[in-house]
Amino acid sequence: MDTETIDGYERAALTIRALPLDEQAWILGNLEEPDRERVAAALQALHDADSAAAPPPAPTDAPSAVIDESSAATIGAATPEDLSAVLDEQPEWVTAVVIAECAKSDAVQSYVKDLPLEHVARLHPLARHMHNAVKPAVREVLLKGVAERLKRQRAVEARFLDFETVLGRQRATRADRAIE
Repeated sequence: MDTETIDGYERAALTIRALPLDEQAWILGNLEEPDRERVAAALQALHDADSAAAPPPAPTDAPSAVIDESSAATIGAATPEDLSAVLDEQPEWVTAVVIAECAKSDAVQSYVKDLPLEHVARLHPLARHMHNAVKPAVREVLLKGVAERLKRQRAVEARFLDFETVLGRQRATRADRAIE
């Protein structure tokens, strides 16, 4: 879009494109039909332009000097399901930092692959921006926070599995008693 000739519809699309899809749909749903079509077309053009943009910069093989390797390793060792459980509760910009900093991780690549295309189209440009705009120390704090949440997620799952194991034994014991 040429910023010198931007019209009100394009400006509206620029404003709402950072919102979650459900909020975008709500806003579009409350516009009159001709306005809705023009804003939706401008919004689609923005999403198409974002999709055509290059993927986020690939980090070097070694994390930056400030990035704690244990945080990146914890995130990299997570399952895509664990990443989803943790990152789906976070704002998109936190997810974008994880994608920018841990893009080579198989877990992060699998997580991104499972996301809806519209979400990926928003995350990639945001990941590039966050990688360039956020100081390494701040990115590290965010990664440490995500890594800690992943550790807690695993601990909760382990306790749940222990509970299911005990419950299964108890049911088996009751079944054995019922047979006798």
